[in-house]
Amino acid sequence: MRLSIVLACAAVFVCGCFSAPPATPRIDPLASVIPRNLPPPPAPDEWNLLPNPTTGEIEVYHRGAFQGVIDGTEPPGQNPPLPHPPHRSTGATINP
Repeated sequence: MRLSIVLACAAVFVCGCFSAPPATPRIDPLASVIPRNLPPPPAPDEWNLLPNPTTGEIEVYHRGAFQGVIDGTEPPGQNPPLPHPPHRSTGATINP
């Protein structure tokens, strides 16, 4: 009985090793088409918001120039809030 089970397992193993693997279908790569007349991307409009956890103010810079602060004293209807000069002296000057 054991001999027949061993022979059956060996036969299945040998047949599995010598059989040809199934053919895999050939997948063609997708061709990407890039339009030639695309306009150049716009230059980034660089705004930097730097929160100051010590004072609670958010310093606003546009293209490297200090624009003002947002500190929560803006009018309630102003959405988004516009930066304004700081209430305390920071040594920074506002560039228009």
